[in-house]
Amino acid sequence: MEAAIHATERIASSLSHFDLTSAEAVLSTSTLPEPLHDALKKILTNLEIYRPYLPDALFAEMHSLATTLNIPAPGIDTEKAAIVFTDIQGSTATWEAWHAPMGC
Repeated sequence: MEAAIHATERIASSLSHFDLTSAEAVLSTSTLPEPLHDALKKILTNLEIYRPYLPDALFAEMHSLATTLNIPAPGIDTEKAAIVFTDIQGSTATWEAWHAPMGC
């Protein structure tokens, strides 16, 4: 059980830093319970699929990124902070067609 916890911690840490290669290496050599393995594999697969659509900066070493962006701000626990990038399909076309009613 201790080994599974340690492996899961390493995989989660790698995924949180968008280090997909390290996450895959740990996942492929660990013996995790099947539901946990499958869930982590799904997260990894999703990140691999969406990687071409995500900014390259996400895949930089998080420490370098935090230094570059001057993070953390006072009072933010960097172990629990997350940066989320999202887009709504078709939002750019909607913005271009309706920018005046949106207040711009």
